[in-house]
Amino acid sequence: MFLNKKRSAALASAVAVATLGAGLVVPAASAADSTAKTTDDATLTWGLNKETNWRAYNPGTFNFLSAGVVDKTSADDLVEENEWKQSDGNVSIEKKQADGTYAAATWAGLKTTPDGKDLPAAYSATGEGSGNRVKLTKGTGTIDADKDNAEISWTGSFTVAYYSGQVQWYAKDLKLNVTGGKGTVTATLGGWATDMNDATVFNKVAEEKNVEIATLSNVDVKDDGTVVTPDFNEIDVDGQGTKAKSWPKPFLDFITKTGSGPYWYASGGAADQRKAPTEIAVSYTAKAAEDPTKVGNVGTLSADPTTIDPTKDQQITVTGKGYTGSGAAYGTYVVIADKSVWEPGKVPTDQNAFTIQKWVRPNNDPKDGYANLDKDGNWTQVLDIPANTLDASKQYVVGTFAAHMLSVTNRNLDHAVDLTLKTTEPETTAPAAPAQPTATLAGTNADPYQVKVDWKAPAKDGGSAITGYTVTLTPSKGDAVTQDVDANTTTATFTGLSAQGVSYTATVVAKNAKGSSVASPASDAVTPNPDPAADLGIKVSPATNIDPSVKNTFTVKGTGFTGGAAANGTYLIVVDSSVWKPGQAFSMAYMGKLVGTAWIQPGQIKDGAFTGTVDVDANKLEYGKTYIVGTIAAHQLAITDRRLDTAQAITLKAQIPTAPSDVTLAKSGDADATVGWKAPAAGAYDSKVAKYTVVVSDKDGKQVATKTVEAVDGQSAYTADFAGIAKPGTTLKATVVAIDAEGQQSAAVAAKNLEIAAVAPSAPQNVTVKQSGAHELLVSWSKPASDGGSAITGYTVTLTPKTKARAAALTADVDANTFQHVFTELDPNTEYTASVTARNAVGTAGASAAEAAKPAAIEPKLAFADADKKAITSLTLNVNDEKTIYAFAQGENVGGEKVTWESSDKSVIGFPAESDDSAADTPSTAAVGYDEQKVVAGKAGSATITITATIDGKDVKATLPVTVKDPTANNNGNQNNNGNSGQNQNNGSANGSASGSATGTTSSNKTNAAAKANGTATKPNALSKTGSAIMGIVAAAAVLAAGAGIVLAARRRALR
Repeated sequence: MFLNKKRSAALASAVAVATLGAGLVVPAASAADSTAKTTDDATLTWGLNKETNWRAYNPGTFNFLSAGVVDKTSADDLVEENEWKQSDGNVSIEKKQADGTYAAATWAGLKTTPDGKDLPAAYSATGEGSGNRVKLTKGTGTIDADKDNAEISWTGSFTVAYYSGQVQWYAKDLKLNVTGGKGTVTATLGGWATDMNDATVFNKVAEEKNVEIATLSNVDVKDDGTVVTPDFNEIDVDGQGTKAKSWPKPFLDFITKTGSGPYWYASGGAADQRKAPTEIAVSYTAKAAEDPTKVGNVGTLSADPTTIDPTKDQQITVTGKGYTGSGAAYGTYVVIADKSVWEPGKVPTDQNAFTIQKWVRPNNDPKDGYANLDKDGNWTQVLDIPANTLDASKQYVVGTFAAHMLSVTNRNLDHAVDLTLKTTEPETTAPAAPAQPTATLAGTNADPYQVKVDWKAPAKDGGSAITGYTVTLTPSKGDAVTQDVDANTTTATFTGLSAQGVSYTATVVAKNAKGSSVASPASDAVTPNPDPAADLGIKVSPATNIDPSVKNTFTVKGTGFTGGAAANGTYLIVVDSSVWKPGQAFSMAYMGKLVGTAWIQPGQIKDGAFTGTVDVDANKLEYGKTYIVGTIAAHQLAITDRRLDTAQAITLKAQIPTAPSDVTLAKSGDADATVGWKAPAAGAYDSKVAKYTVVVSDKDGKQVATKTVEAVDGQSAYTADFAGIAKPGTTLKATVVAIDAEGQQSAAVAAKNLEIAAVAPSAPQNVTVKQSGAHELLVSWSKPASDGGSAITGYTVTLTPKTKARAAALTADVDANTFQHVFTELDPNTEYTASVTARNAVGTAGASAAEAAKPAAIEPKLAFADADKKAITSLTLNVNDEKTIYAFAQGENVGGEKVTWESSDKSVIGFPAESDDSAADTPSTAAVGYDEQKVVAGKAGSATITITATIDGKDVKATLPVTVKDPTANNNGNQNNNGNSGQNQNNGSANGSASGSATGTTSSNKTNAAAKANGTATKPNALSKTGSAIMGIVAAAAVLAAGAGIVLAARRRALR
């Protein structure tokens, strides 16, 4: 591997690192300044711990070591004898013998102690294990006993099997690192995850590199090795704060994944003494470090022959002896070098400096086709040198130096043998052909189409000085042109090469006194005036719907604007296509006919692409013309070069449609309207009408209805019908606009307003008649469907008896906001029909009628009242009291009916024997009546008074509970019995005339009142006339309601 000068410094440190990684030492200073030594035979032995060589807890299984990686395919896959390895590469398993020495382990020896006995029980706290250990050899690295430093690496792997492989992991590529007496052992770890409690658990555990498996303290590094027992210190073993003596945490974290974590830290059991690490022993041969800066101190070099003729093919046999040591780690390079570029002691930085080079490979890396160092560092390499490869004017050596990255850092193999080149007098000939010339474009503003040809003098002048050159420029079409120049000129320029799309190649002929050389190889072709790219074109925006009444700016994006035609850029033009179109000769006279122009300068074109704008002032574009936005070559090329001619058509915005004419608005049908119009007479450039929009609004301009009518070619008259909008009392307006396909609208044309007179409203709706109170009917209705265009001012309600002889029709007028009316004092035996009319300012509508209905009759009832005509539902008296009460009757006809009064217990309540109300005045036409009756209290107790009568042919009755009290049973003072027993006032002192004695007896001015009372009134009493002076129908209704629990009409019916 060779490095150029620019890379050598940057790679020096990387090379040193890589060299160290290969097991070689490249110190920064000379070997004399360092106490470090190297080793390549380091051996490490380690039994890990006693547990690893002990009987396992599962009967019949053991813990043991195996060389190499023993594969595992399932949780139940145990290590079998045919899988177990005593050795694998640089790794072997050794067993301690009875005499303390070690020998190669055996499968049987995994299960016995060093003296051949069976291993102790798994639970035994004492005894000796199998005594097996792993042995790693051929470790390489550095040691420094003075500083207690060591760095040694081993290749190879071993497997740790617990329970004969139920738990299994492996370690490989161990590395010992010690600095100042403290260090670590690291390894790449891998294995399989299993669980002693769950046989289904099994998966591969990914390998982890550089895992610390041992922590070392107080390491005494010596020149022949060291022995150290790894630390077994307290750490947090589970990340939860559990402290215990343990192997290193990184190792414990990995090993826990395999299911054997508890075997590597103390848990307080008898087996803890087997978990601690056992000692590690490392031995090696320390070698003094070589000084890579010494030049040629390793090996010798010879070459045969050393005198050669460079004009002929040659072979040199090169031999090296004793190429050993670190400098020969990658073999050696064998080169023929220009002595001015490289010689021993120099770093080879330029690969091109070595005319011939070969690689002699190291002894341990043979390959067909290469020479190799033998075990003693001897080698032979043949170098083939083609004729005329070496320059007779230079000095060369056959040399060697360290290969690959050591070529930069190690000078031990730098050797050189001088070569002598024979020289002969050259024969004079015509010069050799010059090398391939270079042709480049070299235009100017004045002449952009030029080609410059450059070349170098030929390598050989034929033994006679060059006298001049002939340069030939050959076109792809047409005749070649030549130029002759003197010997000191190596460039020639050809001008005026304006032919479009023609390419040129250049050749050079050298001349001397002997003659002319053959022509040089042709240069690469160049085209001074190339055609534009194949994707030449433009895109214009906007290109449609252009409004000529305003200033317009067109954005033009071009592609493919390359080549000679674009040398001056390009013009953007907007022009009437009848004036100019692409491919048509362009005259400067056209410039005045352009409506818009802009110049895209060459600097604005990048890789053939540009974006530019061109403006056209308002009203420059005219309807009736077809315009294009185009490009042409700029400046003088606009006239002569048509290769940039492009164009894109633009279209003007259509003129708005002409408005329709003869717009009319008329009523059609009861409430419909029709709008009519005629299609516009379009101008030559007017936009074509696509549709019409008709809008109808009220007198205030509020839209009532709208309709779109599609235009039909050739149709001149149109109508649009609107249903239900021509209502009485309204004023309608209508407009029509014409619209083109782009949405442009004409002016709106209005029709003459349509005024529709108001009319009388329609009949009210939903008229019903139904019973309300007694002798009453309720008439209800809702608004008419139409108010006739004038607000409703009121309603007239008419109630008509079906029997015309009974009475005249009843009417009532109500306001516009009333929608029901009650008619009272109606005959319940008569059916009535109801009708309602609505009216507005114009007139009255027809009537709406309802089905017939009868008023409700008065239901026959009886009830009790006190002397004040107030309803009572019970009566309380003192012994011997008298009180007047009333019987009230309700019905359609109560005149002449008799009321019968009865007591359930005449000893408690009775009626005076002289009671006779035959004089009662109750005419036959009364709606209500009453009967006055005195009652007399007898002894204390409870009874009922029952009244009965026949009203309107129906037998009715009412019952009144009566309680009679003896006041002397509850107090010793005076007692008030004033007859108002309904109020229950017995307070012991009152205004009555009765008085009590000291013995508790009473006296009354009505002696033996009970004896005078009868259980039945002496004769039935006729109902007396109520009369408005005594009580009205309202009072009577209240009495009857309270006594009977019903509601009666609070109005008196008309007398029949």
